[in-house]
Amino acid sequence: MYIYIYYIHQFLLFVCFFFLKQQSGIGLATSLYMEISLIPPPGHQNKMICRTKNNIQKKRNCHTNTEESMKHKYQTLQAQLQEKEKNFEETKLQLEQENTSLKNEVEKVEKQLVEYEKKMLELKPPTPDENNEDLHKPESTPDPQELERKKWPKEIQKLMTDLTQKAAQNTEFTNP
Repeated sequence: MYIYIYYIHQFLLFVCFFFLKQQSGIGLATSLYMEISLIPPPGHQNKMICRTKNNIQKKRNCHTNTEESMKHKYQTLQAQLQEKEKNFEETKLQLEQENTSLKNEVEKVEKQLVEYEKKMLELKPPTPDENNEDLHKPESTPDPQELERKKWPKEIQKLMTDLTQKAAQNTEFTNP
């Protein structure tokens, strides 16, 4: 929108230039046109425009103003940077202090836990079941025949095994 206004402004200046040229002559029109065209366009109010050729002092002022504004911006940015660095260091120190305090608390709790476990072991005497591992295994009921065989001498056990094998063979032939 501002650019359109600027172009309309330039067009009106051009029309006025031709009108003045026809009425009063070229000299007056060009000087008036040069003075009016020094007005910056609407979107560039913040920029300092130095257009005049004859006025060197204005150009110097323009450059010094930009240098001063750049120095001012640099100083403000540097101050902001220092402030942020200071805040960063402060938060870093706070976090380190919190970290060390949390570590100390964890160590205290671990020590209390170890002491608590020791007290629990002292208060609870070990049961005989805990010391004997055989009791923890599932008990199998022994076969009464196996107990009797263990009592017999080895020769008798050999004869008994032979007889059981023969009996197994005989049952195979007798049962079709």
